[in-house]
Amino acid sequence: KEKLQIDFLTMRILYDEGVRTLGELVEADPDDIADILEIDVDKAYEIIDAAKEILEEQEKEKKEKEEVVKE
Repeated sequence: KEKLQIDFLTMRILYDEGVRTLGELVEADPDDIADILEIDVDKAYEIIDAAKEILEEQEKEKKEKEEVVKE
């Protein structure tokens, strides 16, 4: 599965509209994201799903690092 790429302009628009972290993006309403970025809702869901995957990967890596430190 190909990872979704979000360009700088898209990130900047989201940031300017108050979506400043991946966590905030994950919690955002897809309709709001679609309106902000002037895209269709399906694409907004893709962006939100990609953010969820990134957060899950970060959490997994963090837990793995914590386990190594404990050993």
